[in-house]
Amino acid sequence: MKALIIFLLIYTPLVKAEDKKIYSEQEFRIKLEEMVKKEVEKRLTRSGRKRIVEFSHELFDKEKELTTRELGLKKKEDAILLRDKHFNERVKKLLEDQDRILGCIDANKKKEDTRILHMVQVISGMRPNNAAQVLSVQEADITVKIMGMLEPEKVSKIFNLMDKEISARLQKQYLTMEK
Repeated sequence: MKALIIFLLIYTPLVKAEDKKIYSEQEFRIKLEEMVKKEVEKRLTRSGRKRIVEFSHELFDKEKELTTRELGLKKKEDAILLRDKHFNERVKKLLEDQDRILGCIDANKKKEDTRILHMVQVISGMRPNNAAQVLSVQEADITVKIMGMLEPEKVSKIFNLMDKEISARLQKQYLTMEK
């Protein structure tokens, strides 16, 4: 088909000098299609082959349809690429946010660990009776963490000096504590 168009363009003067106009690319293609269609129809009609004329019309229509489909597929492909780009940007931003949040959590955990180490040093310096009173009123999780870092002898003295119910609850939590 394209060979026929090239042949017609080279060997047939389709546009007279006075008909010359400036067209956009799309207008040029439409005009060229019309002119080639007319010329092919004229030559095939002269040769007396009506079925071939109809066939050539069908071919032109099919080619036009295929071109339209191709443009539609290209637009869909471009839209998919654009969505993919936006999706990748959102994933990247999400990962950056996740890293930032995890960094904050790690920083808070380090600060908490530092404060607990400080409390361990303070409790280590106390007498067991005073330490038992302080740890009895503390939040159970913090008390268990502090006791997990104390020397075993000091922990046993503290447990012995605490109220029995509090001591039993803390010992149970101490035994199931995650390291």
